[in-house]
Amino acid sequence: MAVISMIAEAIKTSLNVDIKVFTILNMAVIQIMDVIYETPILSQINVKGWCFFVHFDEELDIEIVINWYSSLKELILVKTSEGFKQETIKNYKCGINHFSEYCISKGAEIPSRVTKSLLRTYLTELKEGHTATYCNSRLSQIRVYYDFLIQEDYLTEYQDPTRRVKFMPKQQKLLVIFNDREVEQMIAEAGKQKNKFHAERDKLMIMIMADCGLRVNELTNLKDENVSTESIFVDKAKRGKQRMLYVTPPVAQQIIKYRRVRDAYFKSKHIPKNQMFFRNFRGKT
Repeated sequence: MAVISMIAEAIKTSLNVDIKVFTILNMAVIQIMDVIYETPILSQINVKGWCFFVHFDEELDIEIVINWYSSLKELILVKTSEGFKQETIKNYKCGINHFSEYCISKGAEIPSRVTKSLLRTYLTELKEGHTATYCNSRLSQIRVYYDFLIQEDYLTEYQDPTRRVKFMPKQQKLLVIFNDREVEQMIAEAGKQKNKFHAERDKLMIMIMADCGLRVNELTNLKDENVSTESIFVDKAKRGKQRMLYVTPPVAQQIIKYRRVRDAYFKSKHIPKNQMFFRNFRGKT
């Protein structure tokens, strides 16, 4: 207060203006500041008949609230920039939207209000109409979401409701695989097709999947330049990974046959070449 009194007296002496005029000017300044900051940030002090205002809080402690919609939108943008597949991103969006709607209905209107108890209740109710695998997939999506919030410093680790929440036990399915004789039969049946192009193409596709263990989407996305008689380079594997696979002599021989028939077939149809290795009869992938 002593400092304020000294400042007030100094202003009064130096300006030598009427008290009423100075008070009116002060009020005008305060109204402008209130509009700018959208909250009263100055305190009024009367010093010897003066209407004097002092700003006590130079740094306002603003609490930023993270809501479901904006944080999920930000997560989707990040995962898209990281090269995640659209199907994966769609699953993230669908799963977290469903979880957020449930939480809001239970009173957790923002992500930071979700508790472990609420999360476990959600998973238990989800299991009533779905398999354990489906529920575990949803828990993984929620974990990705909260990991993102923590990495961005929106939440602390102690606010993560997925901590120590375990996956549900699931029954292991017995995989039924084809034996060598059955694979040979499929290759033989594929080679009996009347269309020579279809026959050589389908034989090679079965051989590569059986010999190299490629997934269907990896097989159909192979580029012509990445397939040789020695190796196959997969540049669009699962989770954006890349891998190199070496082929056996029978597969290498079939690659030569397929390329010969494919190029002759499209040349006769006047269909131009493209960068893809496998194409349909119209020349499309």
